[in-house]
Amino acid sequence: MLFVDPMLSALVGWLVSMTSRQAGHFFFEPRGYDHVNHATHEHKEEIKVGYNLQRKVVLMVIWALSPLVLYVDPTLFGTFTPWATPADFMRQVAKIWLTIGIGGSCSAPSICSSSATSRPAWSG
Repeated sequence: MLFVDPMLSALVGWLVSMTSRQAGHFFFEPRGYDHVNHATHEHKEEIKVGYNLQRKVVLMVIWALSPLVLYVDPTLFGTFTPWATPADFMRQVAKIWLTIGIGGSCSAPSICSSSATSRPAWSG
């Protein structure tokens, strides 16, 4: 779907996949001692590749506020032609979310940086 309709992919990805996945992290991931992995929450946050809880909160706030910014400024600071219909608005929101997703992927530490290790963290 990404190559056929990237905007629809962004909407589905953010509205369905990301919200349900991140809700699981925010509400169901244990904050105390993880008895299964024998690790504290602080230790797990320290060793995570990519997004720890603080970075996830920042990303989700940017994601949640982006439609409001577009609603207040329909051109998004001159980036878009003003939307005329709700469908135009949603497609422009999808473009913003696609950009946030790409930018978020490359801003995560150890994902796009040259200092990333070439072996999985669990390989010892």
